[in-house]
Amino acid sequence: MKLAFSTIGCPEWGWDDIISAASDLGYDGIEVRGIRNEIVVTEIPQFSADHVATTRATLRRLGLAIPCLASGSVVGLAQGREAMLSEARATIDTASALRASYVRVMCENTAAPQNPVDANLVKAALIELGSYAAARSVEVLLETNGYYADSLRLAALFEEIEAPGLGILWDVHHPCRFFGEAPGMTAARIGKWVKYVHIKDSIDDAGQIRYKMLGQGNLPISEFIGTLNDIGYDGWYTLEWVRRWDMSLEEPGIVFAHYVGYMKEMEI
Repeated sequence: MKLAFSTIGCPEWGWDDIISAASDLGYDGIEVRGIRNEIVVTEIPQFSADHVATTRATLRRLGLAIPCLASGSVVGLAQGREAMLSEARATIDTASALRASYVRVMCENTAAPQNPVDANLVKAALIELGSYAAARSVEVLLETNGYYADSLRLAALFEEIEAPGLGILWDVHHPCRFFGEAPGMTAARIGKWVKYVHIKDSIDDAGQIRYKMLGQGNLPISEFIGTLNDIGYDGWYTLEWVRRWDMSLEEPGIVFAHYVGYMKEMEI
C-alpha cells in the first residue's frame, strides 16, 4: 500500500516543511495541489526548469515520489476552454519533468453534483489531453467529482472513449456520499479504469457534509480498501484533507500522522 497526502491539506506549509513531514511520518509520496499562496502547480519554483532536477534528486534521497499533480483544469466548461487546455498541457509537461505518473482534471469545480454537463465537451477535452500526455509518459485522470461522481455516468463516458493516456481517479467519498453508491457498485462500474485513489471520511450533518479524520466519519473505509484489493488495485492511496478550502479542519500534522497509522492498521 503506497501512501501519499495532498498538499491541499497543508496550505500553511512550504516545500521543505512538506517533504520533511512526508519523510518523517513514513509516507511514500506527495500529491501536489498548490504550495502556500501558489495554487497553480506549474508556477511552483521547485518545479521550474532551473530547479526540477534538484527537486527530483531530493525526493529520491528521501525515498519519496510525486505520483500526481492535481490541476485546476475543468474539462466540462465551454467558457475559458483554451486557457484551461493550455494550463492542463503545461501541467502535463511539469508532471513529465518531475517523473509524476498522473495529472488530475475535473469535470466541474465542485465536489457535489451541480448541473448536467455536455459529455461531448468532456470527451473531446480528455481525448486531446490524453494524447498529449501519453506522448510524455503521463496519464490524465478524470476525478469522480461533480456530475461524474455518479459512476454510471462516468462509466458510460469512458465506454465511448478510445484514446491513450487516460484513466479515472476514484475519490471514494463522492460517489458514496452524494449518490449512495456502495464500494462494490462503484468498483463494478469503473474499476477497470481506476488508476489512482483519494481517501477521505465525513458525516452528513443535516444535509451539511462535514469532513472528519479517517474512522471518525461514517464512510465504509475498510470496505473501500477491501474492494480495491479485490479488483487488484495496487496503486496509491492519497489522503485529500481539504484544509485549503476549510481552515477550521484539524491541523495537517495531526491529520497526516493519524492517516498513516489508520491505513497501516487496515493493511494488517
